[in-house]
Amino acid sequence: MTSPDDTTGGTPRDAGPTPGAGPAPGPDAAGAPPPDAAASATTAGDDVAALRATIASLEDRLRRTQAEFVNDLRRVQRQADERVRYAAQPVVEDVLGVADALHRAVEGLKDSEHERRVAEGLHMVERQLIDGLARHGVARIDAAGKPFDPALHEAILEVESPAAARTVLQVVRPGFTLHGRLVRAAHVIVSKPAAPPAAPDTKG
Repeated sequence: MTSPDDTTGGTPRDAGPTPGAGPAPGPDAAGAPPPDAAASATTAGDDVAALRATIASLEDRLRRTQAEFVNDLRRVQRQADERVRYAAQPVVEDVLGVADALHRAVEGLKDSEHERRVAEGLHMVERQLIDGLARHGVARIDAAGKPFDPALHEAILEVESPAAARTVLQVVRPGFTLHGRLVRAAHVIVSKPAAPPAAPDTKG
């Protein structure tokens, strides 16, 4: 029989540890991730950061490539437009030669009334020719009385003059541009300062 001292209310008074049960976990062990899991999380974070950096680099490279492509396309288009715009330059140069010949003929026909009438007719033809060229972008260079500009004028003679030095006194052959580009320079006579008077001879 079991004595009253062995149980109280049917429960053993001093039961020992359950056989096979390990020690109870301490408070610090609850919720702490395993070391391998923490290392994996760190590696994954580094991989994501590296991937984002790679994507940003590729996006930047793509933007640069697109900008270069657009610039190249614009340059090619501009060059094509210029080729079309100035394709007529050789023809313009030839036509200007004809205009020069007409002008010389006009200048040489002024002796008699008949010649003056012929000159007037040729002058009208010359003017129509120049006006027709102007409709296609050809412009005469306005040189007379202007300061000499080596980009537009070609001096064939210098003459002493009271005018400011390097002023265009006379246009011998007019110059022309095509859409702002020089086709031929104007042949001009320009001024130069007059030589100082010679000092009087005090000898003798």
